[in-house]
Amino acid sequence: MAKGTAACASFGLTALCVLIGCAHSQSPVGHEPVSVAGEMRFFVGSTDRGMLPDVDVLLMNASGRLVAVGGTDVFGAVLVPKARLRGASAILFCKREQYFCGAFRLDERASSAPGFLEFDEHFIELAPLALR
Repeated sequence: MAKGTAACASFGLTALCVLIGCAHSQSPVGHEPVSVAGEMRFFVGSTDRGMLPDVDVLLMNASGRLVAVGGTDVFGAVLVPKARLRGASAILFCKREQYFCGAFRLDERASSAPGFLEFDEHFIELAPLALR
């Protein structure tokens, strides 16, 4: 019987500590942006090869015109200024001949747009082509 009483006391002490910890926490007020950086870093990889170097990065404007903004380095990373992303409809990642292109829609009507620019990093995985 003493063993059960000790277990209940231990549980009661744990519950009291949790209650005290929660009582002093404050809920956040308002919505602060996650990021204030001026650039966004994209990491491009694939399941068959890991991170992909030499991936072309293109922005598409509202009229559908594509503009090259760079390419990934040997670690599969590329930095794109957020100012350039704000004026684009989509960003595309294309690795020639071996992979399908991947993209994010950036316009306000897209489901990925709300909150997209609040972050500093995004990861995209390109699917390899399978020709038979």
